[in-house]
Amino acid sequence: MKRAFIATIIAVLFVHMVSAQTVVLLETFEGTFPQNNGWTVGGNATWAKVTNGFGNHVAASGNAFAYCAAIGNAGTPQNPVYPSSMNGYMGRAIDLTGNATATLSFWYMIPSIEECFHIFGRCDYFSVQIDGQEIYFDENPSLSWMPVSINLRPYGMTNHVVSFQFVSNGSFNHEGAYLDHIVILGQKTLLPNVLVNNPNADATSRNTQSEPSIVLG
Repeated sequence: MKRAFIATIIAVLFVHMVSAQTVVLLETFEGTFPQNNGWTVGGNATWAKVTNGFGNHVAASGNAFAYCAAIGNAGTPQNPVYPSSMNGYMGRAIDLTGNATATLSFWYMIPSIEECFHIFGRCDYFSVQIDGQEIYFDENPSLSWMPVSINLRPYGMTNHVVSFQFVSNGSFNHEGAYLDHIVILGQKTLLPNVLVNNPNADATSRNTQSEPSIVLG
């Protein structure tokens, strides 16, 4: 009975904590990009908004998305190609003060890209960074939209810059990367781990979880 009561209390706390999530960033590319959300873009070729039909693709959601070389496209709208030696980026400040943790999620696809299998290091690649520190990268082709979710807890309670980058070397040109539906959700409190004690377990054992924990039993 006691355990059931405590479990109910924990469930109520969990719902309350989840409801405390805040939208730090929402970018769907349906508005005016890059101005609407304060993005900065740069590079000899770089990200810009495109709409359904560009490259014979449709957005992950809605009617618009971003292409890594929409500015500086070496091909055509029907057959886009990123140029050699490009370093295109889009970045903006994010305010995580007041958020103990956050989650970055987005959709991307890379219909074609130079593959060199790290024989000479990286060739062409898509990269996501916080304050210039890479937190995700991909150098492999993907023919459909792929979702990604990244825990930003190490960056909680402070201000940062999130950026998306596409880099190419001096040889072989392909289609490159597309990006859509970027969301950063802030969480004001850390969700606790709910642990149930096993009476047969070693009494000297310790919880090594880094999150706050609530023990039942």
